[in-house]
Amino acid sequence: MLLNVKTVFFYCLYTCAAFTFLAYLLFPGQEAGRIVSRAMGDKLPWGNVRVDSIEPVLSGGFKVDQPGVTMKNNMELPVESVVIYPEITTLFKTRRSAGFRIEAWEGVIKGRLTVGSGGALSRITADFSDLKIKDLALHFPGTDLLVDFQAGGTLQYGRLPEQPPQGSGAVKLTRLKAEVNNPLLDQLGMAGFSFDFVDVQCAMKDNTLSVDHCTASGAEFKRISLKGKVVMQNNLKTSRLNLEGEFTPDPSLVSNLAGLSSMAMLFDGSKRGIPFTITGTPEHPRLSL
Repeated sequence: MLLNVKTVFFYCLYTCAAFTFLAYLLFPGQEAGRIVSRAMGDKLPWGNVRVDSIEPVLSGGFKVDQPGVTMKNNMELPVESVVIYPEITTLFKTRRSAGFRIEAWEGVIKGRLTVGSGGALSRITADFSDLKIKDLALHFPGTDLLVDFQAGGTLQYGRLPEQPPQGSGAVKLTRLKAEVNNPLLDQLGMAGFSFDFVDVQCAMKDNTLSVDHCTASGAEFKRISLKGKVVMQNNLKTSRLNLEGEFTPDPSLVSNLAGLSSMAMLFDGSKRGIPFTITGTPEHPRLSL
């Protein structure tokens, strides 16, 4: 009797292994990739995603190696791989959940997402670490920035039907370097800035992004602190800024302002830091001291 039980067990094990192996071999990876590429193209207005093939993995997920992710400005994102771990039980629900792991920018992003019945993203939580961002170009009126940094942190995002998105995030940046192309800063000999760390905590609610905490320190600035709100618009460039903070410059930075005697005196006489405000819009920001 014991022998029969062992025999049945090994036959079942063999059948499961054979089924898994055949399913792996016969999985229509290229066709699945074309389907996902078309679906992602319809859902992502900010860019384009190309998936050549999808492969099942033994851990119960599906993997995409080196998907092509291109933004509207033709910038390509360096994504090495994406693995999705769907929850089988959610196949019978209107909302479907899955875990994910993304290797990109030489780091890792992992978390969980939930998609509603209409295919829209309703919730996502993510942890990211050691992301190395290189040559990120930012353009403002009269100023161009080229930024490098390493990033880590957490992100929570949720959205209910017919309601604006809500969420929170905590981001830590290190080794941030910015090359600045601005006529005024060029005259002052300040073509770039570097920061040892930048810590940011923010939250989104009712179409308003609240910056609850933002501090930074680096070679040119002993300390910068910032807080306030950004009222979001459909076009990010026209969102309304209402931020305030203070900064304490390094003496080496003050020496570059010798041509602006009133500014240099202001910096030298301050012990707590120089207060400032940022208003206007991201397209046309206004900085006031």
